[in-house]
Amino acid sequence: MEAGLDKKGVYRFGGKQMFNDWLNLLVKLSENGYTTKDFICPECGQKSVESVYVGDPVTRIGYLPAWCSSCNRGIQISRVEIPQGVHMLEFGDLEGIKNTIPNFKQIIPSKKQEWRRKNNG
Repeated sequence: MEAGLDKKGVYRFGGKQMFNDWLNLLVKLSENGYTTKDFICPECGQKSVESVYVGDPVTRIGYLPAWCSSCNRGIQISRVEIPQGVHMLEFGDLEGIKNTIPNFKQIIPSKKQEWRRKNNG
């Protein structure tokens, strides 16, 4: 199966739900010392996954984009707690954000997945 939206609006590649594959990858981030070194992109299979926290240095709350520098696809998780000691860009560092995070194609869950998550279904 080629990458793309299926009939139900779920982004799929090789029969897998890409959003969930990316989420599972980010779950492993803490186990890997908050580095994406050796992470394999669920889209293209390359070891070129990158991520950086962006947030408020006082509250350590922000968001986490993760992308593949080979195929330019990834996800962004909002409202995350940024662990102490982990590198982050500050919200106000627009130049740093622009120079670090590419304009990648975001994989998003389908509307049905969002409804299930919100309704514990």
